[in-house]
Amino acid sequence: MVAVRYEKEMGLEEKAILLAERLAALDQVKEWKHAVKMELTQQQYSVDQVQSLQTLDNPLMYCLLEKMGLLGLIKRTVIDLHCEAMQSATAASKKQLRCSPNDGLLLPGVRMADGCSLDVVRAARDNWEKITSDEMLRVASELGRPLIAPKATVETPDRDDGQTATLEEESMKSPKLSKKLNARFLYDGIDLLRSLQAIEPPNRTREPMELSPSTWGSIQFELYSPPFPEYRRLFPELAPGYGQIGLDELFPAQRSAFIAEKNRVGDLVLAHQSVSMARQYSKTGCPVSLRPQIWRQALSVPVTAQDRSYFEHLQKHAAQWAYLTDDMYLLDLQQTIDSCDYFAFQDHLESVLMAFTRDTYVKAHALQVNGTVTCSLSGAGLPQTADLQPDDATPDVTECRVPPNGVLPFSGLVMYMAPLAYLYADPVEIYYVFREMYTRYWSKLNAIRTERGTIFPLCKLFEDLVARSSPAVVFHLRNIGITPLDIAFSWIQSAFSGVLDIDQVLLLWDRVIGYDSLELVAVFAAALFNFRADELECVSTREEVDDLFAELIDIPVVTLLQNYLFELP
Repeated sequence: MVAVRYEKEMGLEEKAILLAERLAALDQVKEWKHAVKMELTQQQYSVDQVQSLQTLDNPLMYCLLEKMGLLGLIKRTVIDLHCEAMQSATAASKKQLRCSPNDGLLLPGVRMADGCSLDVVRAARDNWEKITSDEMLRVASELGRPLIAPKATVETPDRDDGQTATLEEESMKSPKLSKKLNARFLYDGIDLLRSLQAIEPPNRTREPMELSPSTWGSIQFELYSPPFPEYRRLFPELAPGYGQIGLDELFPAQRSAFIAEKNRVGDLVLAHQSVSMARQYSKTGCPVSLRPQIWRQALSVPVTAQDRSYFEHLQKHAAQWAYLTDDMYLLDLQQTIDSCDYFAFQDHLESVLMAFTRDTYVKAHALQVNGTVTCSLSGAGLPQTADLQPDDATPDVTECRVPPNGVLPFSGLVMYMAPLAYLYADPVEIYYVFREMYTRYWSKLNAIRTERGTIFPLCKLFEDLVARSSPAVVFHLRNIGITPLDIAFSWIQSAFSGVLDIDQVLLLWDRVIGYDSLELVAVFAAALFNFRADELECVSTREEVDDLFAELIDIPVVTLLQNYLFELP
């Protein structure tokens, strides 16, 4: 049978019809139909009931399929067909791009370049990369240190007698003091936000504020955001009718039965080793005991002996060569472990972080989030750059990226990694799950692009949602000189890590992985604003707003998402 595939521009109803036709043609479906017919011959079913089953929307049909154990089989089969269709469509699209490299020339300006088809956004991204790379070179000049050097010969100008100290001598000092003296961040979230807010379309005519609510936001680009009801369709499993980890287990009367059933289904999902099933399961949250395995399955992160060998290779590279960016990464780590939540995981987080800085896989698979700095060296002195096959010989080239992963350090990076320490005791597992989440999700929260799910459209989505659900709050804040995005940007960029309680962060990330979408982060930020709407209408200064959102530890993620998506008109 020919593989099922979605055609280009195929709508939702057309996809549903295609899946239904392909499902009906399967041999096992014919067996299921026969089993249903045999069941209906039983005396317990009346003639009227049998005749009413000619329509599939009859509740009796649903109950019958569930009773016979066919409902789950049908759902899994449809999911498998959908995944097959998506994979076939993706493969066909990639093949078409390879075979027709000049198609974009037919319509000048339509073809996307590096994830962005808008010249003004591309120019802003190029400017951002130049600013960050220039800042990196400025730091190197200020410190008087090379971008890269063997660790045995790295010198730091910290001795009181005017002499230099080797790295071994520096390691005897207080790490916290040393990092404060020798490192600073290249930029933080505020710098990125200002760059996003500075992007303006050259052909837009501003309308008076009272006539155009869309101008209330600080993101002036008209990026597409789906209408609000569309999110109810995109995230249907968040509806109150579905049992939710993070909510239903809080009721003592049903806690035991709910957790037992959730664990039973989770064990079946793990036994099937299906990515699509793991994601579907994660949409309603993962029990604490199963979350580590479910996430690895949903993210397709097996940890093999070769993976462990590669991790050791990255660690050896970090032990042999010192990059100027190392202290900046460790400064971010120091700020993270200063928290009582993470100080116990310092060793694991440091080993994972240093391996991440040396991994060229990140450069090849993640979005470029900031500038690129290269260091010219002789072929003989070039450090062994980590690649996907660490046993391969190092090519004789004269330039090396600083750092090898292509990510200049910025404030908050470690917070994407830190919550994983509560899931995995093995640093190797922490590393590969974090690396996959960074390349798939977190790099999007730091890259200036127009693709859906990246930080620029997410900021626009947040502002659109807040203007719709809490217009009085937005209008009041703008009147006192406060932009809602200035408050919420750090929440969105961090995916609420370090903002919410760790348990709530993991519950939110369950849904991000399940739906494979970061839009839930922006939706939850808007839900949080709506939750505090009454108090926000009474504030008069930015300090009062900050105080209002200072303690978000006890905010229940699932409850707020449900109320916002399914209770608002």
